[in-house]
This record gives sequence, structure tokens and C-alpha cells, in this order.
Amino acid sequence: MMKYTLNEYLPYLSDPGTRIEVPPNRELAAKLVSDYSDKGAMVVPLSQLLPRDTKWLPSPAAMVDTMQRFGRTSHCLTVFVGIESYLVFLQERAWRDFFVGLYALIEQQEFHGRFLIGRLFFLPHSNPKYENAMQIVHFQGEIASIDDLEIQLFPAKWVPAGRAVPMVVPALEQLGIYIPSGQYRFSVEEKELRSAGAHYLTVVTNGGDALEKLYGIDGSFEPAQADQLLCQCAQCSATPNEVLTQRFGGEAYLTCDRAPMQLARLREDALWDFYVWLLKGKLSVTTYLYHVLAQAPTAETFLQQYVVTAAISLLGDSHAASLAEERGRVLQRMGMIEPLIEQFVRRTEEDGRSVPFLNCGTSVEMQGLIRRAAKLGGTARLPEDFDRSMPILNFYLDPYYSYGNQVLTQYFHQLRYNRLRDWVDADFVQLANDVEVPPEIEHRDMVLRRYDDGGTGLLVVDGMGAEYYPLLCNLANHNHLNLESRQIVTVNLPSSTQFNPISWSNSCRLPEVKRADDISHAGYSKFEACRYEENLAETLLLFHKRVLPRVVEGLQTYKRVVVTADHGVSYLAVTAYRKNLVQTIPWEDPEDWRYTVSTAGREAPDGTIPVYHPEDGLTYFVGKGYHRLPKRGSKLYGLHGGASLEERLVPLVVFTREAATAVNLQPEEEFLEDEAFDIL
Repeated sequence: MMKYTLNEYLPYLSDPGTRIEVPPNRELAAKLVSDYSDKGAMVVPLSQLLPRDTKWLPSPAAMVDTMQRFGRTSHCLTVFVGIESYLVFLQERAWRDFFVGLYALIEQQEFHGRFLIGRLFFLPHSNPKYENAMQIVHFQGEIASIDDLEIQLFPAKWVPAGRAVPMVVPALEQLGIYIPSGQYRFSVEEKELRSAGAHYLTVVTNGGDALEKLYGIDGSFEPAQADQLLCQCAQCSATPNEVLTQRFGGEAYLTCDRAPMQLARLREDALWDFYVWLLKGKLSVTTYLYHVLAQAPTAETFLQQYVVTAAISLLGDSHAASLAEERGRVLQRMGMIEPLIEQFVRRTEEDGRSVPFLNCGTSVEMQGLIRRAAKLGGTARLPEDFDRSMPILNFYLDPYYSYGNQVLTQYFHQLRYNRLRDWVDADFVQLANDVEVPPEIEHRDMVLRRYDDGGTGLLVVDGMGAEYYPLLCNLANHNHLNLESRQIVTVNLPSSTQFNPISWSNSCRLPEVKRADDISHAGYSKFEACRYEENLAETLLLFHKRVLPRVVEGLQTYKRVVVTADHGVSYLAVTAYRKNLVQTIPWEDPEDWRYTVSTAGREAPDGTIPVYHPEDGLTYFVGKGYHRLPKRGSKLYGLHGGASLEERLVPLVVFTREAATAVNLQPEEEFLEDEAFDIL
């Protein structure tokens, strides 16, 4: 096969007839075209032979026919260029068909024309006659490399303006009239899109591949998801980040605090997996939400993993405190997730490292904290993890909180820790029987008279015994409420409501809080068997959720609000009875488990104290300590009416709208451990 140099070929440029010329590289092709132009030849790119708005690539037969008709009507030498740009879109069989048609034109010799085709795109004929007759001409020179040639073809519906050049004419123009090289992206109507590529052509029909090639998004996404996102990007001429951010609610929602609720709300959204991808690109890897998303949740499992699974996997993590804080902030604003929180509480029951994650303020978490605290033993403050989760538990247990009297301080300190464990022993039962009300403790009604001035509101918390004194005052301090005074006072015996009417102007009474007393009678959930931690948790949270808010509301109307109770309650009396640590005082048909009416001439039985009521002219025998009378039926949770300290002593705390200038407090005594009380 003879190969010409350009100089050798120049004398043959204007020869009549139809000829294929095969330059080895772009440079020689360009010089050849330039020489033809100098001689007045018409240089015709194939793209100019097609209608500007054509939506599909002509078949080889149609393309050959178009060139033939143009050549026949041309009045000068016609040089067809850009053939390589057409060929790159053809599959192997179509490529062969094109050359069959081209050789037919050479055979017919109907017009004065040239077809320039680069060496690497040329398909030689088996018959050497065409080369011998100079109907096919090869040129000397280094063959151009097209190793870098890559053409990607996308469905037009996926491609926004500027991301790819549309087929057909603009694509051929971009590829140019010489041997193409480099990388190109073109779009085509979906009905014209082939599933297979050809030579240097990659047909992109997979949405995930399109996302990677168009936007650099690498991930495993469902085809329908990818298709929807790509179509929206094309319709809006926006990037996936822009589209997803807008659909998610805006930049303000792409945060650890707000994104989880959006992910839960949008769980039916077809683009949910892409929201996860978007967030992972925005969030710090040290955040709790990133840890959750890194575990590849689905829309259906996201809440389960956020509330339960991820938290379990992070127990003991060096950053557990901050991770738990982030999770807690989010879950406190979510609704209807208590079953998931309960699941976490139960699955981590034996793992103390779970405490920081029990911080959403729910009753089930408080119950879990109570059970975990009960296992620690001792009577000191609970570890800091408990304060970070729910400080209310330490507000209640506070071992150093002074009652103004060392005996009372230590008695109620031990009582609260017994309540925490639903536990009591014979020593504490004996202590409850022997301890007396200190003489300096004032009667509630005498103290109330000092405040009944028509400008002070009264809030009665039914069943709030002195057991809850630290809780009430610590909560007030935590919420920056001003205390004018606080003290422990005693109530009437028997210590039941009917014997403790509170005289106060009806116009200055706040709605009474009865829930604490209801729990002592019927438990956390009426008509159901309630565990001790359910009752204790509900009672503690009651102060935060109902008592303090009513105080705040009252201070909007009154200059001060007095909080007190009609009586207290003893839960340990029931616990001691269940453990067979108390006596049942013989008596026929008593009025109550804790008191009965005296009969004429009968002395108070052991374990009771007599109390005369001039109002009705009756004497009552009231049970001391935890002893009870043989009343029919049962008391499952708490007792009142008796003479134990937790039944007859109640707080009396005065809240004021303004900071008090002189606080009337009982004297604070240094907390000293007394061996007589070391019975836990």
C-alpha cells in the first residue's frame, strides 16, 4: 500500500472523480483541508448536511445518501469532513454499513468529491483496486492517538442546560471536523437512546452512573430515586445539592438538631436516601446524627436506629456525653416515640453506661434511672451522669439538704434512699416507730395564718409529704424562682384530708394538685398493677410538670404563692408490711389502716397514740411508725392517716414574685453522720 507525502499528493488534488483520503493525524488533515480551500474547493462538515433541529442520528444509508445528493448538485469539488465525528456514534455493524455505502459511491464516481477519514477510523476494503486507482489515498505520518477519546451519551431528560451538548448537530459540531480527542458529554431524546455503546461511546442509562458522571455523586441509589432526582435537576437547571436542600426545607434544616425530625417526617419521600447523602456531606463526623447515618438506615428504620440502635453502639464512647446531649435535644422535641425510648431503656438495663442517654425527660427514662440508681448502693449523691440526664433525681435524693433539724435531715435522707430501692429493714421500721416530731416544728395552720392577707395565693399539693421538701426547693432554685421562706410543718392527726381542712380565702386558692395523692391510692396507672419505680417516677416528674408551672402561673396574679399539703404519705409502710416487718394492731372493724375511733373506756393499744378532736368530741387512736390496723381490703402503694414523720410532716414553701430581701429560713445545721441512723 503506497503512502503519499502531502507534497507528493498536491499535483493530484484537483483530479476529477470521487475519492477517500486517509490522513494519519489532525495536523495533516488540517493542511490538506487548507490546500483544498486554497484551490476553491467547498469544505462541507457532515453536521451542515443535517437539519439544525434533527433529534436523531441518520442511519449509515441515509447519511451516505445525503452526501451523494449534495455531491451531485455541487458545481465544484466538495470535501466532506467531520466523518469521524459521525462514526464514533455508530456500533460496529452500522460502521461497516457506512463504509459499504461509501465504497458504492467510489464505485459509481458520480460527482467530484473527497471524503476525509482519519486512519484510525478508516475501514479498508479487501480489494486493492481502489488504492491502485487512487480512489483511496493514504498519507505518510505519525498516526494520531485517540486513547483519551471518551464520549458519554445521556438521556436528555437528565441533563440540565450547560451539563451536556444536545444531539445531533451541536454534538457533531463540538466534536469538530478533524480526528476527535478528549472527553465529551452529549444528550439525546430517550426514545433515540441505545442501550449499548460503540467504540469510544458510553451510553449512560443507569441513573446512578449518570449522577456520578454528571455531578460526582458516588453511591448506591435505587434507579427510580436517581431518575427522579436527575429529572428535577434538569427541570430546574440546578445541582442535586440545590434541589435536595430546597426539598428538605432549606439550609436551616441541614443541622443535627432539625434534620432528624425532617428525615422522620419525609420518610415517604422518594428521595429520602439522597437526603441522607446530602446530610453526610454537611455534618461533622463527630456528631450523633452522622454516626446514625453512617449505619445506613432506611426510611423505615431511621427512627429505630436514631433512638435505639446507634445509641447502644455508642455506649462507652469517649464522646458519649456530647453525643447523648445532641440526641436528647432532638428527642425532647419529637412526639410519639416513647415505645422506642422504652426499648432503649430496657435493652440497656444492665449497662450503667446508658445513663447519659436517658435524658429526654420521659417517665420511662426516669423509671430506668431509678432502677439503675438503686443498684449503685450507698447514700451519697448519684454520679454526674444522672445530673446530665435528669437532675430531678438528685434534687430529690439530695443527702445534704437540711430540714433545720439533724434528726429530720437524716431520717428523710435515709427514707428517700429506701424509697429509691423500694426497700426497708427492721432497723428503719423501728426508727420510724420511735422518732418524734421535734418540738420546734410549727403547725401548718399557725404558719398559714401569717400569709392569709388577701394578696397571697395558696397551692395545695395533696399527699406532698416532707419527703419531697428537697425536690421542691431544689427545683425552685434550678428554675430561678424566688423563695421568701421555707420550712417543715406538722399537720393534724389522723393525717388524712378530712382531718386537715385548710382555712384560706377561696378567691386566693390555686387549683389543687391531687395527682401525688392519687398515685398513693391507685398507683401510676389506675386499675393496673404498678411497679414502685413507675409510681416514684411519676410523682417526681409531677413537681416539674405540674407543681412548678402552677406556682409560676400564680405569681402572675399574686405577690406570693404558698405551697403546702394537707398531709403526707408513707410508701415504706406498705413495703414494710409486704416484708412482714410490722405488727397488725388488734381491733374490730377499724375506720382505716392507720387510725380508728376510740371506744368508751378502752385504752390506746400498743403501737398507737390517742388524739382528741374537740370538733366532733371523739378520740382517735393513730398508728405509730408503720404499724397498721386490720382494715379489710388492701393498700398496694401508700398509706396516710398515721403518725409516721412522712405522713404528718409537710413542706411549707413561700414563693415570691420579687427576690426576697430577708429570707426567713430555719437554721441550717451542718450535716453530720449519726451512727444511730447508719442503717442502710
